[in-house]
Amino acid sequence: MNKIERQIAIIREKIPYCVKTTSAEVFCYGEIPLKCIQGAKASYAYGINNDDILALIDTTVFRGGQRGMVFTTDGVYFKDMLSSPIYCTYTDLTEFSIPDDNYFNSKGLTRFV
Repeated sequence: MNKIERQIAIIREKIPYCVKTTSAEVFCYGEIPLKCIQGAKASYAYGINNDDILALIDTTVFRGGQRGMVFTTDGVYFKDMLSSPIYCTYTDLTEFSIPDDNYFNSKGLTRFV
């Protein structure tokens, strides 16, 4: 198993701990709709390569990807309705805090450290 495959396996196992509600849609590598990827890249995950996206949590009503969380090979991108885009590397996750939100469980991110 190579590094990317290990990262995908870890994301698949731990990403459910990051979500508080079933109204957030979780997509993992190979299953992420292009519409969500494009929405996330335009809104908060600027300049990332599609192949580097390991998972995406979409919190938009119409599943356009403009708000949520993107897990890449290098770190996490985040945007909720009222915040500016945030990026954090996996090595800095212990210092990373997301705003209190109806969709995300910020304690779930500590499982990635």
